[in-house]
Parts: sequence; structure tokens; C-alpha cells
Amino acid sequence: MHATCGLDLGSADAGATVAGSDAGLPRNFGTRPTECLLPDGGVAWAMGVGGSRARRMATFMARLMEAEARHDPARVQRELASMDQESAHSDDGAWVLPGLLFRAPDRARGKLVRIEGTAQNVHEVDGETTLTIALDLLGHETVAITYPGIASDRVVNGAEVVVYGFGDGSHTAQSRHGEAVVMPNVIAAHVAQAESGDEEQARRILRRARRQGY
Repeated sequence: MHATCGLDLGSADAGATVAGSDAGLPRNFGTRPTECLLPDGGVAWAMGVGGSRARRMATFMARLMEAEARHDPARVQRELASMDQESAHSDDGAWVLPGLLFRAPDRARGKLVRIEGTAQNVHEVDGETTLTIALDLLGHETVAITYPGIASDRVVNGAEVVVYGFGDGSHTAQSRHGEAVVMPNVIAAHVAQAESGDEEQARRILRRARRQGY
């Protein structure tokens, strides 16, 4: 039973079992519609079947975090801090470095990703938020992001953002110079404006400047 929204992964309503989990989610996740059940019997959210495994996992996490944000925002911040630590120190292959998204996007498919950069081309379409994120200062490394929900109003063109999600392959796009480039796809579980303190901004600029040699 999920502590905040009451989702019971073992119930018939969830259409999933706890046993035989893969990357923290049931193997048969997404084969039947999923409902997030509140302790009082109400439904916090419902998710249908369809899309890639990365989309199903990201949507699942996004819905849980949205429900948590309504009831306990501090818990969401603790979970994000935990994911920051995991992504920085993971050596079990669950998280992939941003560079692997460009080097081998298919190998990053379905794996956890944490990326930060400048938001561009932010749009809301049919209840989803799409955007691209420039990881480097010159915009040579750009990732296509799809968030299965409405992102914060602070996520706008030019904002510095952090994205937590799953790699979902790539597609061919056209660069600003008219060249065909491979753009990695990420299905986001959470999109937020990055911390704006002077010290953090300086560290972020330094990290992105180092990527110029990619």
C-alpha cells in the first residue's frame, strides 16, 4: 500500500503483483489499467495501458509524485534528493550518464536518467508537456523531453530545469544549422526548475562548460 495515495500494487484493481519486480516495478506493469486508490476508497488517478515501457514507468512515477505533492510536498523533496544521490553514485547500471544518451540511446532505453539544462520549445499539448533541454552552453547536446502531465508554471523557455525520467530511444531532428542530428528521447517522471542560488548556479555553469569537450 503506497503510504501517501494508498496505491495497492497487490490488489486486483492495480492489475499488478509485487513479486518478480524489475527495476522496482512489477514485470506485468502496464498490462492492465492501473488505479491509484485512496485510503477512503476514492481514486486519486487512473492510468490506461499503452506506450513504451519507459512511458509506463515514467507515468506511474509521475502520478505517484503528483499525489504526494498534494499531501506531503516535503516528502517529494526528500525523494528527489535521494534520486540525486543515487544518480551521482550508482554503479549498478540502473542510472545512465547523460553522455550515454547521445552515444548509445537504445542502450539507455528504459533506464533511469537525471539531466539538467536550459528548457527550450516548451509546449502543452493534450495534457502533456513537451520540451527540449540543452545540456551544454552552446546547445549542441539537446534532449527531447515528454512529461505525461502539466509541468510547473516555472518550467518555461530559458529556465534552468532538472529532469528525472527514463531513456526512450531517439529520433532524427534538424539542428539550427540545418544538419540532421540524432536527438535522444526521455520520458520524464518529474520536471522542476533548478535551484537558483549563486553557488549552485556557478557549479551548474562549470559542469556545462566542461561538456563542451564532449
